[in-house]
Amino acid sequence: MLEVTPYTALYLNSPDGIGEMKRLAITSAGLFSLSVGKIRKISFPLPPLAEQHRIVAKVDALMALCDKLEASLYTADGIRGHLRDALLAEALSLNIARVPNPSEVQAPTQVAVAPGALDHKERTAIVLAFAYERHRLASRDRTFGHVKAQKILHIVEAETDLDLGRTPIKDAAGPNDFPHMLAAEDWATKNQYFRFEKTENGYRFHRLVNFDQLVRGGSQIDPVTRSRLDQIIDLFVPMDMERAEIVATIYAAWNNLLIEGKYPNDDEIIRASREDWHPNKMKIPRDRFVRGLQLLKGTDFIPSGRGRLVREANQTRLPF
Repeated sequence: MLEVTPYTALYLNSPDGIGEMKRLAITSAGLFSLSVGKIRKISFPLPPLAEQHRIVAKVDALMALCDKLEASLYTADGIRGHLRDALLAEALSLNIARVPNPSEVQAPTQVAVAPGALDHKERTAIVLAFAYERHRLASRDRTFGHVKAQKILHIVEAETDLDLGRTPIKDAAGPNDFPHMLAAEDWATKNQYFRFEKTENGYRFHRLVNFDQLVRGGSQIDPVTRSRLDQIIDLFVPMDMERAEIVATIYAAWNNLLIEGKYPNDDEIIRASREDWHPNKMKIPRDRFVRGLQLLKGTDFIPSGRGRLVREANQTRLPF
């Protein structure tokens, strides 16, 4: 007998399930008639309950990703439409009587370089500048140091099209790439954009004279990516250092498991992000990881296996 559960509902909506129902619905007269009794006759391999839960969770995560991609494409189509209309209106408003001679053509005006043309450290510095600004506007700039910066960079690289060139490791405070961040900081300081200054409680972000110029240069990030970037930053704005560390570590551990071809349940995700991550994580009560996982599941940032694999520590640790 077929019991309708989330797993069996997935099967009934699959091509195989639909095909089986069509087969049962055909009568001897060539008509279609599908009753509850016929549906109950459907049989198919049924995995253990835990495996069913994992399959359903994976499908839900993939469907959520499809919804996000569809929304992004819809937004991008709208943006392209507005740009097309604006360009047409601009072209029609110009009095173009003839094609100018080459000698009459002026050199193009210099414009800011788009983030896609920047290298990894410059792109990283732009993300950090945006992150600080949103913390400052929310009066949470005192919570923005190395820890939050690293965690935001990790989620941004996994959830947007911004390639930051990181090679993260399993550090005590979560996913971290210290040399990568140090290169971005050095570049930003040399260009008078910003610097991180050591304090008694860690590191604090300080704007320098050219900071606003860096923020303006990053404004050319496409609207869809920029919206996604702001959403990620806003997720971290109200968090303290420990909460940011827990959430980013859970995300990274979950993503690692997916990359390895696993479909983990909640206990497996928490174990990977706490017991199997770094000895220091055991100092944090398990219930805080449980709450962190619940928080992450309530957002749009569910790992899909597209983020970078976070490997065992093999580089200098970040001096938080």
